[in-house]
Amino acid sequence: LEAAAGRDRAAREEAAQQPARQGVVVFGGESRVILEFQDDRLQVFYLLDIVNNARTPIDVGEPMYIVFPEGATGAGALDGSSTLAVVQGDRLRINGPFPPGTTQVQVGYRLPYRGETATLSQQWPAAIEQLFVAAEKVGELQIASPQFQQQQEANAGGAPFLMATGGRINAGDTLTVTLTGLPHQSTLIRDVGLGTGLLILLLGFWAAVGGRGIRKGHTETLTRRREKLFADLVALEQQHGQGRLDKARYGSRRQTLVVELERVMGELDRAPVGGGGDLAA
Repeated sequence: LEAAAGRDRAAREEAAQQPARQGVVVFGGESRVILEFQDDRLQVFYLLDIVNNARTPIDVGEPMYIVFPEGATGAGALDGSSTLAVVQGDRLRINGPFPPGTTQVQVGYRLPYRGETATLSQQWPAAIEQLFVAAEKVGELQIASPQFQQQQEANAGGAPFLMATGGRINAGDTLTVTLTGLPHQSTLIRDVGLGTGLLILLLGFWAAVGGRGIRKGHTETLTRRREKLFADLVALEQQHGQGRLDKARYGSRRQTLVVELERVMGELDRAPVGGGGDLAA
């Protein structure tokens, strides 16, 4: 069996070195859309498996783009995501050719909202073989979509989640998910708190950089820090879901990561585009 496995692996590696041919790829059935909340902020993660079922590399003809929903901020690729995928401002560019098998692409962003209702609309450049959406159940939250076929509430590591599945989504189609019962504060309280936070952050930054703005090197450091925090948060959720962390340790670690992530993303959101570096580059 080991000899057969070795021959098969060698054959796959040899095939991967062959010239790419024209074809199509899909987002496999293990792809996930995950919705979580940090305080009253909606965090969206795309955990995508790009599947090439051929035995040679596939060239789809041009890069694939995932354009994030309007208003999305702080987008970044997660640790472990393929280097074929690069965040460029308000979109994710995925370059080919794609090797045989599965290419993992993982990205996250923050989607601001106001009030108790919001809609997530995402167009996909390739077909999704089977839709799966999971949302952290906070308060009276509900999710709905004409593309959902089944939905249930379940616990993942002791935390309630709404999990919905659906059929195939064709390339070019848009997934639309409506969220109701969103956690929120009154507009006045949120705006006052945000204004105070911005003032404190601005004063701190002004003192730190001498009023000259954020240098490119500092922005790049923040970007790397954000990606590391995203990856740590995903890993923490996986460990908790597998029962490898007790509730107290999980809660403490998650709170630490969330606070630090919010701080870093806030600084990046306010980094000047001209002369300060592109926060998503």
